[in-house]
Amino acid sequence: MSNRDARRLAEALVPIARLMRRHMHTKTIKPALSHMEWHALSAVWEADRPLLRDISRSLSLTPSSASVLVNGLVKRGLLSRALDPKDRRAGPLSITAKGRAVLEQKFEYMAEGLHIMTKTMPARDRENLIRLLVSLTKSVA
Repeated sequence: MSNRDARRLAEALVPIARLMRRHMHTKTIKPALSHMEWHALSAVWEADRPLLRDISRSLSLTPSSASVLVNGLVKRGLLSRALDPKDRRAGPLSITAKGRAVLEQKFEYMAEGLHIMTKTMPARDRENLIRLLVSLTKSVA
């Protein structure tokens, strides 16, 4: 992709992100989570039993900051950690039923917002958009 095309893409994505944030701010999700807590919960959901260091890398956090973040989610019952008797940091993380329910609620609200934003688009354009975004996600994974 040329720099010009990358710039055009960035300029197209910014208003979409703003509209999604605006839509999400009209919704109340319980329990309330910070931006980083959402990212951590999503990172655990996306991964297969990640370790704390995986979350630290995924979110570009120091290990101690990731530990504080994850510990808070564990205490709130959104994540669980399998204990390793030798090293607490080595225990894999998993999302709890409560954590899944919270994420499901957020995804439903996001889907609602995306439906509002794309409902006037032709079905073929919506399918192409989905295909392209899935392709982009796979290319950076």
